[in-house]
Amino acid sequence: MRVVLANRTLRTAICCLQPFRPTRLFLIWFSLAFTSVFAASGSQQTVVDAFTTSDRPVVRTIPGSASRPFSGYAVTAYEIDGIQTLERSLSRGLPSDRDRSEQLAIQRLHDLSDKERRLLRASATGLAKATHYGIDRLPAVVFDSEAVVYGITDIPAAIAVYETWHSDRRKP
Repeated sequence: MRVVLANRTLRTAICCLQPFRPTRLFLIWFSLAFTSVFAASGSQQTVVDAFTTSDRPVVRTIPGSASRPFSGYAVTAYEIDGIQTLERSLSRGLPSDRDRSEQLAIQRLHDLSDKERRLLRASATGLAKATHYGIDRLPAVVFDSEAVVYGITDIPAAIAVYETWHSDRRKP
């Protein structure tokens, strides 16, 4: 069961995430050795996973403040449309001959730069994690696999919504 609490001021929603049930996609993702993304789970910091698209970048700082305005939060941002972006760039200018096109596409995949490989890995990891969490719309910011704030790419604002929700939840 999913509980959604709306914050009308920010036009966001915060949801309690459902318990995880292994899916085929997750098992494939896990078998591809993306286990390092869970390395921070043993720390005392709140793990924050922000999911967005390349046209809605994540804002990590408060204007005019230091580069890291919040402590106690380990933030990772994922642009989950990175695979599609890379696919479009790899498909550009392919010949109409199917065999030649296939050979050229394979060659382009082999010739990916380190930056493109990192983008592909990060995007695949983000897509797998978003599926794992059951994210159903973007942008979304997940806190400690416990709650998600939808509709915000501004991390300090999402943290404020989460902290308000979390403190209200602790009240008797």
